[in-house]
Amino acid sequence: MGLPVHRPGGNGVVLAYPSELDDWAHRQQGNHGGSPSGGLHEGWLAGAAKDADVHRRASALRDMARQRIQALQSTARRTEALFAEFCSTAESLQKRIRAAAGHGTP
Repeated sequence: MGLPVHRPGGNGVVLAYPSELDDWAHRQQGNHGGSPSGGLHEGWLAGAAKDADVHRRASALRDMARQRIQALQSTARRTEALFAEFCSTAESLQKRIRAAAGHGTP
């Protein structure tokens, strides 16, 4: 972006002087066309429209993720029920096998 920032001492602090920011903003306005008074406003409107689009997309992704999570939770509940039924059937079969083995039947 070419922002006029300084990093004094390299300690993570970022510094920009108001006059440098003003000059930078005017240069940006010149780079993107528009009148001196309306250029920043037009840029803001374009940014706001982009933000609204990003918000709509994020909202759609959030809704899709929520639906996917609900579907996966439903699948997990069905899988858990099927596994419980499988375990019960296996236990029942083991009891029959033991009972048959105790009576001399293979």
